[in-house]
Amino acid sequence: MVGQPDGPLVYRGSVDDSNIKVQELAVEAMQVAEAMRDTWLVDACGGDAMLIEAVRSELLRLSEEGDTLETGSGGPTPIPAVPSAMPRLPKTIGEFTIRRLLGIGGMGLVYEAMQSSPKRRVAIKVMKQGVTSSSALRRFQLESQMLARLHHPGIAQVYEAGTWDDGSGGVPYFAMEYIVGAKPMTTYASEKSLSTTNRIELFATICDAVHHGHQKGIIHRDLKPGNVLIDRLGNCKVIDFGVARSTDADMAVATQQTDVGSIVGTLQYMSPEQCQADPDLIDTRCDVYALGVLLYEFLCEQVPYDIKGLAIYDAAKVVREQPPTRITTVNPALKGDLETIISKAMAKDPDYRYQSALELKQDLERYVRGDPISARPLSLTYQLSLLVR
Repeated sequence: MVGQPDGPLVYRGSVDDSNIKVQELAVEAMQVAEAMRDTWLVDACGGDAMLIEAVRSELLRLSEEGDTLETGSGGPTPIPAVPSAMPRLPKTIGEFTIRRLLGIGGMGLVYEAMQSSPKRRVAIKVMKQGVTSSSALRRFQLESQMLARLHHPGIAQVYEAGTWDDGSGGVPYFAMEYIVGAKPMTTYASEKSLSTTNRIELFATICDAVHHGHQKGIIHRDLKPGNVLIDRLGNCKVIDFGVARSTDADMAVATQQTDVGSIVGTLQYMSPEQCQADPDLIDTRCDVYALGVLLYEFLCEQVPYDIKGLAIYDAAKVVREQPPTRITTVNPALKGDLETIISKAMAKDPDYRYQSALELKQDLERYVRGDPISARPLSLTYQLSLLVR
């Protein structure tokens, strides 16, 4: 079973006292400086070698799942309402009985819980300890408002939102659909050995879900494999609109000041204009670009840019200025229409991209049917303009 703060969370067995103890210690250890963590673990675990190793494994799992990138020139602004530590699992949050900690992501902690009425399993996301910037708090609060407006089978449903008093003030939370048997789209496709045609058909449903969000005035801004899950029935579930920026004026104003000069998202999947950190340049075509990167990875089984180990500025420059690895050098079978479709979705200039996720979906469906696609190879003039730029 999978929940999702900012990366895949995999169900690892039934809950018992020992599992809860390990999870509680791992949450506490996350608050300890790494240089002091080993000493702290030995003391907290009473020298129990097996318990120490279990907590270390849980720490590794949690740290691997928190991959949201946030950087800016202004630095975090302290918010007194956000607690500085959460040493123990809460018993209840609102009407929800907490079962276990699912994981820790860039902005929140996610718990598995049971709702009393109607009786159902849910995933509850609350503000992560130590996330104290005003921009993070505002984005978290807006996330539930925006997700509640989305009603689509390909988008995880939000059931309820509110504020939880953990003893140090009100902390925002929301309860959402618990996705059974879900895996990141790339993992699912690999494990199921999906054919190219099967992958394209599945990807078209992802485009449809993203298009629904756009119709509701919501830009996701952080589309990546860990935020596109496939459930046990093979259906997509787009999740985590936590860094989305609504196109509604009243909601955009609330985040305008804190968004200026900040890069929010995951660089490999960010559009060139999004890398410039200017909110006025962001529109739904940023998500179209991210869909193009996802499609590239889905079909080529590797990412288009090699930015591993680069500083943020250098990685952003690669995305803005350098062409991706040529598709046909990775998978010659994709030569022709599929290469043209991906190249159009990933065009550096948003005016050359598909202008909506729906247009991308429709071209993919044309390809599967064997009909002519609407996209055309990028012109020599366009490629020369990139060189000049």
